[in-house]
Amino acid sequence: MKKRIVASLLAVLVSVPSFAAGEALKDALNNPMVWIGFTILIFLIISFAVVKNALDVMKEVSLKAQGRWEEVQEKEAEESSQIMQALTAAVPIERENEILTDHDYDGIQELDNRLPPWWLYGFYVSIIFAVVYLIRFHVTGDGMNSQEELAAEYAAFEAEQKAALSSGAIVELNADELEPITSMGELAFAEDIFTSVCASCHKADGGGSTGPNLTDEYWKHGGGISNVYTTIKEGVAGTSMAPWGTRYSDEKIHQIASYVLMLQGTNPPDALPADGELWVAPEPVAEAESETVEEAADETETTDAETSEAAE
Repeated sequence: MKKRIVASLLAVLVSVPSFAAGEALKDALNNPMVWIGFTILIFLIISFAVVKNALDVMKEVSLKAQGRWEEVQEKEAEESSQIMQALTAAVPIERENEILTDHDYDGIQELDNRLPPWWLYGFYVSIIFAVVYLIRFHVTGDGMNSQEELAAEYAAFEAEQKAALSSGAIVELNADELEPITSMGELAFAEDIFTSVCASCHKADGGGSTGPNLTDEYWKHGGGISNVYTTIKEGVAGTSMAPWGTRYSDEKIHQIASYVLMLQGTNPPDALPADGELWVAPEPVAEAESETVEEAADETETTDAETSEAAE
């Protein structure tokens, strides 16, 4: 009984990560209803094992009292043997001489057993499936191949995105107008995504692994909120940096980019050396124009003063 309970529990626990992966798995494990459901399932498995064991014990005691225990055991063994015979079509040991072949390898002889019916019928079903598949996908063209299915899914996704943008359900951000978010209270989602997804290439502390170090001032594709946002959203062709804009909204990517910038200067241990170019933030356009106007005014005043002195 203990072995059955342990095996059942192990089967349940092993099956947990098989139903989802990545974020979906994490969301499911954070859902209390999932844990309640697994607790109920484990309880039912244990209850079933306990009840079955109790019934088996009661049956054994009852049949022994009637003197029919051995008779019933023999009958159950015979039924089990019949089921196995139907599944495997194996020849009983006492009749193996009927299927003995002439092959003899150093005294080792070979039996000519039939293929097990379960395997044989499965093979027949696979042949029928292959014929139907061939006709549907390569003769009549009724079914879509994997490339056509992917194209259809992309088209449906783009249509949904356009509809959501037109309805205002999704806000499209302009990278050039973004300001970094500095409140950690607004970056809980970004921190969770970085440590669970981005960390596989950049480490949880941003020090870099297969991906570059994100904690120094050197950037391969430009620093600052606009460049980091664009890199995350559109990805980098020819590298493992995927376009995450197909998975997260602009607002979520803005949060992730802001979290990445907050890693600047943290100097984690074992960080990768600097890679890329030193990023120097450009001066804001308004300030640059203001400085230009002030410089022009100063030059005008100087010219006027020199002209006045010359006139005197």
